Amino acid sequence: MSLKDEIDGHTVLAGLLAHPAGHSMSPAMYNATFEKLGLNDAYLSFDVDAPELAHALQAMRSLHFWVVICRCRISKRPYRCWTNYRRPQN
Repeated sequence: MSLKDEIDGHTVLAGLLAHPAGHSMSPAMYNATFEKLGLNDAYLSFDVDAPELAHALQAMRSLHFWVVICRCRISKRPYRCWTNYRRPQN
């Protein structure tokens, strides 16, 4: 079963905001780990450039993402934009 068939209203979301984002291996690595641990979590990547970063972060907060990693032209190093230290229960 593919990840897209398993995402539901109880899935805990995490993600990457980056520009470019298409080359990132993070979703494959995190999603494989979530599956192995039996978690109903999904790690998604989004191509977002610096001018849209604030809007994207606000949207992800509104959608209750657990953790978001950012990498864009204003910062060549990844950093955690925010983390809910208590992972939501599925």
